Amino acid sequence: MKLRKSQPRKNVIMPKIEDLTLSDNTGEEYTFEVYPKGTELKSVAGVYAFTKRTANQHGAQHTILYIGQTESFEDRPLNYNHEKWFSAKEMGFTHICVLQIENRDWIQNTRIRLSIEKRLIVAYNPPLNERVG
Repeated sequence: MKLRKSQPRKNVIMPKIEDLTLSDNTGEEYTFEVYPKGTELKSVAGVYAFTKRTANQHGAQHTILYIGQTESFEDRPLNYNHEKWFSAKEMGFTHICVLQIENRDWIQNTRIRLSIEKRLIVAYNPPLNERVG
């Protein structure tokens, strides 16, 4: 995992804190935007992670608690209505990490999201996800 500071995007209400790079088992890297839990996100498709962010001598570290995907962050709010919210909260959940998928082709967008979600679940084995093959 790599962290770096970056500029805020216009499709969220609150500016992001930093970027977080996650890698799958093939070495493919994905740069997620990190927001405090409860941040309202606009209508965009993507992959997300619930994380526990802790400070260390190098800055910060994220423990991945759950990885999911959605067709629209606006239609699937990442708040207390999410089925994993309270379990993640009990595990120290502090941040939402978002990877936006900006492919206009709905079928291709769905395939991309599902593929990334599955590969990251395999790579990180988050405690709140079912293990995928």
